[in-house]
Amino acid sequence: RLLDAEDRRLIQWTIVGYPNEGWATAVVGGPDVERLWDSVAAATRLDEPDPVAAWHEHLDRLRERAALLDERRFDAIRFRGPGTDLFVGLCDRHRWLTAAEVSVEGVPHVVNVPTEEVYTTPDRTRTEGTVRSTFPLALGGTIVDGLEIRFEAGKAVAVRAESGADAVRAEMTVDEGASYLGEVALVDRDSRVRRTGVVFLDTLFDE
Repeated sequence: RLLDAEDRRLIQWTIVGYPNEGWATAVVGGPDVERLWDSVAAATRLDEPDPVAAWHEHLDRLRERAALLDERRFDAIRFRGPGTDLFVGLCDRHRWLTAAEVSVEGVPHVVNVPTEEVYTTPDRTRTEGTVRSTFPLALGGTIVDGLEIRFEAGKAVAVRAESGADAVRAEMTVDEGASYLGEVALVDRDSRVRRTGVVFLDTLFDE
């Protein structure tokens, strides 16, 4: 019922990371919560003289990017990088979105803090090639390192990793759609999260 209310924009909600000793130990190598807080503050613009104004400016930039991408009406995106050559076809009527939303009552809110992405809907049958993560990923308490996934006709057909591959494979058995992409996103390489130099081991930050 909560997810339904979120999808119908009946409520305002957000996901926010809050540093604690366990998270700090995983990220900075010890229970230095203040050190982790410094990185979280930088990633979420709390270090700005006026964080609210900084967030409004940031969200405006994301909206501008989404609008420009909508105007271009790209058919597909191709990602290239170390170990990556991935073609992702986009749905015919795709729209680029941000994490800034407005409830049915007209209340603006940001559903992810931080957020650096613009995202859209891929065509589930038109993903081809290989993608490799150059940073570790956290998945249900498992750290996945050196992840590499190969796609054919939209479906992930091979998974390799230096560690954690079984956790990824298990995730792909949840239902018949779990081996297909449901979202594709673009993030500025100079994002606030990237500038911290920290791998947060939390998808909210690291995506």
